[in-house]
Amino acid sequence: MKYTARHQDMNNLEEGVEFLPAMNSKKMEKRGPKRRVVVAILIIASLLVSLVTGLLVWHFKYRNAPVQKVFTGHLRVLNLEFIDAYENSSSPEFITLAKKVKSTIEDIYRSHPDIGPYHKETVITAFSEGSVIAYYLSEFIVPKYREEKLDRAMADRQSLVQRLNPRLRNPMLKVESVVAFPADPSIAQIARDNSCLFALHAKEGEITSFNTPGFPHSPYPNNARCYWALRADANAVISLTFKTLDLEQCTDSSDYVKVYDSLSPVEPHALVRLCGNYAPSYNLTFLSSQNVMLVALITNKEGRYPGFKAEFFQLPKMKTCGGTLRGESGTFTTPYYPAHYPPATDCVWNIEVPSEKNVKVRFNMFFVLEPGVPISSCTKDYVQINST
Repeated sequence: MKYTARHQDMNNLEEGVEFLPAMNSKKMEKRGPKRRVVVAILIIASLLVSLVTGLLVWHFKYRNAPVQKVFTGHLRVLNLEFIDAYENSSSPEFITLAKKVKSTIEDIYRSHPDIGPYHKETVITAFSEGSVIAYYLSEFIVPKYREEKLDRAMADRQSLVQRLNPRLRNPMLKVESVVAFPADPSIAQIARDNSCLFALHAKEGEITSFNTPGFPHSPYPNNARCYWALRADANAVISLTFKTLDLEQCTDSSDYVKVYDSLSPVEPHALVRLCGNYAPSYNLTFLSSQNVMLVALITNKEGRYPGFKAEFFQLPKMKTCGGTLRGESGTFTTPYYPAHYPPATDCVWNIEVPSEKNVKVRFNMFFVLEPGVPISSCTKDYVQINST
C-alpha cells in the first residue's frame, strides 16, 4: 500500500491511497508454515539425541556393567588315589596336583564361549577321598547382559564334562562329575586371605574340639569369614556337636553358622543354618554322609557375641540302612539316633509279625521337618508307610 499527499493550492489538500503488488507474495504466504516445520524438526532431533544418549548410558552403565560372579564346586579325578599329603595345602604334593587340576578347569572354561571370555581366576581349595575329589572356587567378571548365559553354562554339568577331550593339555587327569554352584562373591576373599581358615582331622577314638576366635574370653570379630574344614579317615563319617552356641538373634542379615556336607560351601550341600542361642540341652548334633564336613561362621559389622564351642569325632560309615524286623514287637531308629541322621540316606524296614497279628507302628519321637518346607509337600526328607 502506498500513501501520497500533495497540496493543490494553499487551501485544498489532495490525498491519495494506492495499493502496490508485493514483490514476492508466495514467499510471504509460506513464511509461517515453514517456521513451524523447522521447529518440529529441531524438536524431533532433540528427542533423537536424548534417546541415543539414553541408550548409550543404558548400554555402558547398566547392560554392559561388569558383574562379579563366584562359583564353588568340585570334580572327581578318577585315575588318582588320595594320599594324606593332599590334606596339607602347603605340601608339594598338594601344590603339584592343584596346578594340574586348575589347568584342566581353565581348559574346560576356555573351550566354552559363554564361560571362557569372562573367567578371571580359579583356586583349588581342598582335596578329599573318593578317588580324589578336588574342590575349587572360580571367579568371573561378566557384562550384566551375559550373566544369565554364564549361569546356565556353569549349571550344565553335561556340557562341562563334554568339554573334556584328549586335546586338552592335561590328558593324564581323567576327570568326571564337574559340578559348580553360585556362591556369595565375598567368599572369594577366603582364597586370598586364609587367616581364619582351619583344617582339622579326627583321630580314631578321640574327640576334637574347636571354637570361634576368642571364645570364651572375648566375642568373635565383626565382618568375619571363618571356615573349619573337618576330616575323618576313609570309610568313616563325622559326628559334629555344638556344645555351646550364642550368636546374634536371627534376621535375614544376622551372623550365622552354616554346616555343609562337603568341603565346598554350596547350598545344595548345606545341612543346617544356625543363629541366635540355644539351651545346652538342645540337640545340635549333625552327621556327614562322607568323611568331610565344612563349618562356616559369617558375621556382619553390627554387635559382638560370644560364639560357639563344638566337638567332632569319627564313626564307622554304615554300609546298610534298614532291614527286616521279625517278631511280635521291637524298636528301630534312624541311623546314629539320637544324633541327626546323615544326608543322602535311604532306609527301608520290612516288618513281619505272626500271621494272626496286625502291625502297629508308633513314633515316640519324630522330627524330619526342615525350615521353610511345608508339612503337606514333603519335597525333601520324608517317611512313607506301606501296607504291602
